[in-house]
Amino acid sequence: MNYKLILLLLTLNLSAWAQNTLEDGIWHADLQLNDSTNLSFILKTSAGTMVIENADERIELTDIRYEDDSVWARFPYYDSELRFTNLGPLLNGEFVNHGKTSNNVLYFRALKDMPYRFTLQPLPASGNLSGRWQLIFDGEEGVNKSNVAIFNQRGNRVTGTVLTATGDHRFLDGELNGNKLKLSTFNGAFVMLYDGILNNDGTLTGHFYSGKTGYDTWTAFRNDSASLPDPSSLSFIKPSAGKFNFSFPDINGKRWTMDDASFRNKVSVVQIMGTWCPNCLDESVFLNNYFLKNHTSGVEMIAIDYERTTDSVKVWNNIKRIRERLGITYPIVFGGISNRDSASATLPMIDKIFAYPTTIFVDKKGVVRKIHTGFSGPAAPEEFEHYQQEFDVFVRNLLAE
Repeated sequence: MNYKLILLLLTLNLSAWAQNTLEDGIWHADLQLNDSTNLSFILKTSAGTMVIENADERIELTDIRYEDDSVWARFPYYDSELRFTNLGPLLNGEFVNHGKTSNNVLYFRALKDMPYRFTLQPLPASGNLSGRWQLIFDGEEGVNKSNVAIFNQRGNRVTGTVLTATGDHRFLDGELNGNKLKLSTFNGAFVMLYDGILNNDGTLTGHFYSGKTGYDTWTAFRNDSASLPDPSSLSFIKPSAGKFNFSFPDINGKRWTMDDASFRNKVSVVQIMGTWCPNCLDESVFLNNYFLKNHTSGVEMIAIDYERTTDSVKVWNNIKRIRERLGITYPIVFGGISNRDSASATLPMIDKIFAYPTTIFVDKKGVVRKIHTGFSGPAAPEEFEHYQQEFDVFVRNLLAE
């Protein structure tokens, strides 16, 4: 009996099981991206909580509301939720990303006691993908075209990430079933699926899905020295721009500028980010930890947040949620809408905002010394460790001037 038939029978016959508490267990869960493609993931429930697993990542949903057999489970960092009917061993409903204005609803379902991500009994893997790969998106151009995939494989299970110029694709998790590769990640913001084939010549080819409408084809080949463009070469201060500055409000109405006394004679790190952006949140955790340890040495930080909405209530709710849940201690100001062109217009001294996040390093004299585009975080441990060391050395050199 196939999975779709099982779901149909459960839906038709288990309505009497509808209940207002979640059963503890391990669930095979799906998001329907289109009529023929599902993104699968592992969901665990225990003592009224829900945990989504992506490789080493654990996303705990504790803000759960019940009303008869209906359940609303909100994600901790993003303005998104799972809402579904609880039919005991079957959860049936939707994933809704309120942070997007269109194509933001995906059909969601989960079946209990089926503890696998993609395949219950996969075929023996036809190879081992562990290592570094150059991954090329066919539909992209320029620096967005060529990327780096890092895979780790044990048996059938494959984990890893894809590094791009704008940030990594975070914790990918899946399998090599014979020669068929499937990797996915789902965290309440990123909805990504790699579906590919390991070819006889050792290359990988496949399809990439991002949310409901994002789609591309890709090719990957082994390359131990595969790398991205220098992240400090993608954005720069215009030669005629003069001093770097801005004027944006925080949640209390205070307008912050680089002329504020807080930044005077300090080394300042300016983060361009969005509360909807997983790479930005990864960077925020790193920056906040660094700030707490080095603030007394003369380092200041400020984040300029760009949102997908201009609704002031939603904007400040999003900022407040991130500040509180990540424990961010440096100020966050609102810069405007997250469209790249619109964001660039608010900081006209920068040639362009290429990605979220973008990090600007300003010396004690108020001169921009470096602009770093994108962020590779804990899903890429070696790259993350290298960046932390590079960041610390660069800031300490500025402090010593």
